[in-house]
Amino acid sequence: MGPKTNPRIVVLEHVLIATAAGLIAWGLRALSPPVPTLAVFVFVLTFAILTLMHERYERALIVLREAARTDPLTGLLNRRGLDRVFRRELARARRSGEPLAVLLGDIDHFKQVNDTFGHAAGDETLKVVAGALERGVREVDVVARFGGEEFAVLLPGQDERGAYDLAERLRTEVADASKNGSETVTISFGIAAFPLHAGTASGLLSAADAALYHGAKRLGRNAAAVYDAATTEMLSAGDELSGELATAIAIAEQIDARDTGSMEHSRRVGRIAERLAEELGLAEHEQERLRLAGRVHDVGKIAVPEEVRQKSGPLDEAEWEQMREHPETRWEAAGG
Repeated sequence: MGPKTNPRIVVLEHVLIATAAGLIAWGLRALSPPVPTLAVFVFVLTFAILTLMHERYERALIVLREAARTDPLTGLLNRRGLDRVFRRELARARRSGEPLAVLLGDIDHFKQVNDTFGHAAGDETLKVVAGALERGVREVDVVARFGGEEFAVLLPGQDERGAYDLAERLRTEVADASKNGSETVTISFGIAAFPLHAGTASGLLSAADAALYHGAKRLGRNAAAVYDAATTEMLSAGDELSGELATAIAIAEQIDARDTGSMEHSRRVGRIAERLAEELGLAEHEQERLRLAGRVHDVGKIAVPEEVRQKSGPLDEAEWEQMREHPETRWEAAGG
């Protein structure tokens, strides 16, 4: 929608134009010899009409520019509008040295909604999700419809950890907003941050897209995943073992993002294992295997509830039993 015009401003504009026209008429009549009254009238009328036409043209141009950057269904920014804001915020982040994160979200199984309930229901789902995302973000954040069933959220001043926490809240917000419908709608998010993952808008969007489809979707959907270059590279190899290992690494990334104080934990363990292997003089392929083993050493924690993992007091017997399942889950997740 375009900007609304204040009626008082319109009246004031007309008064100013009439005043200017009157001054011009007075000046023309004061000339020697005086300009004929009809000529003065025609000139003043032409001046007023041209001024009003120019003002209307400027307003129409603003409305058209706004419409070109807005998605008509949801009222959010469209891809073109997002690109403009993204460039501005990225330039600001470079100047200030602050982080900038982007979420790329995709509604899970959206095609089924269209196929089962019709495109009108699909449109309503898009509007519900758009509203939930707008309610769940800060005033400085920017929500856009990226295309189809994809949404982008731009987060100035947020690093990958803050972005992950917000993505988790937005997942809940979307699910809660859709509970009145026939089906609960879920959404998956890929996360990338400047300057950690990329230095350009296109690079950050590509990284978030890779995290979405190589991470969150592989975790079973209704999930959030932070971009990891190693996982993306491994999946690009295309073999079955790489795919299983990439899934395990995606789980490890999700655990690191969830657990307070353990961000980057699995990567650090992987690097330490690789350095130890190098010190022992192992071959490069063995060093790489140990690095990957370090990356996935904690994936079994995915089956342990967060309240048990984060409990400050002693565990009871049932909780200990859940902890004992950790190694077996890890073995299965790693493809053992």
